[in-house]
Amino acid sequence: MSFVEAAAFPLTFLTAWHALHTRASLEKDETVFVLGASGNLGPAVIQISKYFGAKVIAAVRSEEVGKMVKSWGADEIVLYPKENVSERVKELTNGKGVDVVFESVGEKSFSHSIAMLKPYGRIVVVGATSGEKVSFNLSEFYPKQLAIIGSRMGTKEEFEKVLELVNAGKLKPFVDKVFPLSEAAEAQRRIEEGKHIGKIVLEVP
Repeated sequence: MSFVEAAAFPLTFLTAWHALHTRASLEKDETVFVLGASGNLGPAVIQISKYFGAKVIAAVRSEEVGKMVKSWGADEIVLYPKENVSERVKELTNGKGVDVVFESVGEKSFSHSIAMLKPYGRIVVVGATSGEKVSFNLSEFYPKQLAIIGSRMGTKEEFEKVLELVNAGKLKPFVDKVFPLSEAAEAQRRIEEGKHIGKIVLEVP
């Protein structure tokens, strides 16, 4: 693989593998929901979910971005600026909800994440980009026997497995743009403005 590809996959693919496989115990034919699917973690979450035979519902900001996300393997797209996410997910699952929510947003999305889970569903939390303080109604939580699972990075053995799959072409990092190190500030602005699709890489001369 190229140096750019080598820079793009370790953190995101290891994080997604550990969260979905090791922590959430994702199984074949289950359904995964991921918000902000075109961001840094999106390509990894989608591809790893498909590797395990799961269905993926991905939330994106536009139909154009949705086409890109579908090319990574997503089965269904939800446009989160236009649609009520949890209601649309229920429609797409015939009222059942999803088995796993890959949660990296936190405060802004957590109540929706709870609402879209089916009984025995799991939320696997890898971050909280919109804020760390969340609240939910326990009466919606324990009758369905839901689980909130924390996840962070992964192990050396998991990394070696991910590396094996990337080398075999079964998982592929998606690079949005490569910036020279001298333009690091511009790269940071692109991330802050949410313009990137996939990973941004800084290239050292």
